[in-house]
Amino acid sequence: MHRRRLTLQRFFLAGLLLALPAAARCELRLLPEPRSVTLREGRFAFRAPVVISVAAGDAEDRFAAGLLAEEIAAATGTPGQVVDGRHGAIVLDRAGAPAELGEEGYRLDVQPSRVRLVARTAAGMFYAVQTLRQMVEPDGIPAATIVDWPALRWRGVHDDLSRGPVPTLESLKRRVQTAADFKLNFYVLYLEGCYGYQKHPLIGPPGGALEEGEVRELVAYARRFHVELVPEQQTLGHLRQVLKYESYADLAEIPNGSTLAPGPKVNDFIRSLYDELVPVFPGPFLHLGADEVSELGQGRSREQVAKLGQVEVYVQHLRELHELLNPYGKRLIFWGDILKERPDLIPQVPGDMVVASWYYLPADDYGPWVRPFRDAGLDVIVCPGTSNWNRVFPNLDIALPNIRSFIREGQRGKALGALTCTWIDDGDGLFGLNWYPLAYGAAASWQEGDCDPARLKQVFDWAFFRNPGTQVAQAIEQINSAHRLIRSVCPTDANTQLMWQHPVHVAAERRTMVQLAPIAAPLRLAQEQAIQLVEQARPRVHRNADILDELGFVARRLHSIGLRANLARRVPELYQQAVDSIVPGQQAMASIQTLALIIVLLVDGRENAVALRAEHERLWLSENRPYWLGNILSLYDRDIQLWIEELNNFRYYEVLLRGGARPPSPAELGLAP
Repeated sequence: MHRRRLTLQRFFLAGLLLALPAAARCELRLLPEPRSVTLREGRFAFRAPVVISVAAGDAEDRFAAGLLAEEIAAATGTPGQVVDGRHGAIVLDRAGAPAELGEEGYRLDVQPSRVRLVARTAAGMFYAVQTLRQMVEPDGIPAATIVDWPALRWRGVHDDLSRGPVPTLESLKRRVQTAADFKLNFYVLYLEGCYGYQKHPLIGPPGGALEEGEVRELVAYARRFHVELVPEQQTLGHLRQVLKYESYADLAEIPNGSTLAPGPKVNDFIRSLYDELVPVFPGPFLHLGADEVSELGQGRSREQVAKLGQVEVYVQHLRELHELLNPYGKRLIFWGDILKERPDLIPQVPGDMVVASWYYLPADDYGPWVRPFRDAGLDVIVCPGTSNWNRVFPNLDIALPNIRSFIREGQRGKALGALTCTWIDDGDGLFGLNWYPLAYGAAASWQEGDCDPARLKQVFDWAFFRNPGTQVAQAIEQINSAHRLIRSVCPTDANTQLMWQHPVHVAAERRTMVQLAPIAAPLRLAQEQAIQLVEQARPRVHRNADILDELGFVARRLHSIGLRANLARRVPELYQQAVDSIVPGQQAMASIQTLALIIVLLVDGRENAVALRAEHERLWLSENRPYWLGNILSLYDRDIQLWIEELNNFRYYEVLLRGGARPPSPAELGLAP
């Protein structure tokens, strides 16, 4: 039955493709878009078995060929066979590749009779395979010649592991592989206090820390996909998860703070952390963090800062870290926000350090985040963001312009690379919701010049889901519209705090939700449309289908905000109507019926909260360890309890009316306008 279902799906997909206009079928939906594409007549047709040949003994190319064989089998049902030699229908050839392709470039020739992939290195061949995988369709591969190489050397993802959700090892493997699908080649794991240090067992919380064995396994896995893992262990600020312990209080700048006090004792502590990290992260980089250190100079280092200046002390700390960690033979990355404000001090930074220059908002000119560092001779990695933090869904109106222009400025300034950043400041987010802006960041990092986000809408469904339509991209557009709608009536966007504002129980929270009442209906309609589009896409999706669950869930969360906004206005109106309808000495049936409607609306709110809680828990555990989940579920539990309390209250008011008594006034309940 399973095989028959797959066959029917392939038949359905082939029919959809054949039904498309000829022009649409000829356009290759590739992400990133290659530098040069020449389409030709005809297609390479699959004839079982599809023989894929690689050079004898080349394990890396054989691995890439295996991914291609799996893609062909999944799309067509035609088995692939990987063999040694140069006589297959599809040939991976590294003999005599032109030097112009560079270290990661490739040439791809698809003819009706044969396919040839040419590259100088295993990485280049791997990227040729990723492009070819996106070209595989049920009725063959379109004939074409592609020549391609990246605009930036390092193209990465920044993954925040320290603000709540700590992913499982399997989830991290999948993230790495998905990043590699789009030709990303380095992956930064952000660590404040979620690594299981042997010398510092207090730092990694039980159930919420990566262990050495897991990291070693992940590093080996990532290297098969030509992805380097980079640890980012903070070395100055953002260390509240460490400094909250009395054992480390003497390292803190201020009591109960989050910043270290620079000095020999702190240097010894940092060295002890990296002594454990370096052996399990063999890549070329170490990320030191060292951003947002406003506490510096307020405590233990007050005299030093008063004498030298805050940024001068910061630079001195960087220089000491460079000397301390230089024996490891790694390039040291640090965040650039502190030095951006003092370009005169940039030349004092050791010249082999790398600046991770971050800024997460749209700007007319990103030169100030690139030029001062490049003028001083430092390599720069430009760091835009997905704008997912503290939000129900990434704000793409902010993220896409930021990614587009910042990475373009990085290319102009000959940056070493680009790192698209995710953060989970409130511990709420699901990582899968970030793939749309992350895929865009991958395209902008690989493609030379401007990367038009309009094209992403056209190719994302196919590149990420193997869906021949555009329903998911349309759904994402509807989901993202929530930010604009909320911003039109309130000085915020779709942030997660709106999820927990009760529309009836707490007067201050109700007033917040009343502001959103004018856009409640369009907000809900947009999310309903998104849910329908997701479900329309589901039968056509052939990979990453679980991300559809996350998109449907986030649409329901945003729909819930609309529900709350509607109730914040509607319940007080209805209750006032019920009270005004009471006539002394007469039956209060009209008022009772109005209260019954309020109760129905409150039941909707409770049922919605219960359903979202269950779905959030399921999706969380599909990505993450149970650690921290209780913090999120407790918010749902508080919310559900408030719905129950209000239901009980209004049912009691109904009993009062039926008994001839008058219920409390709207003012007494905090429901007056």
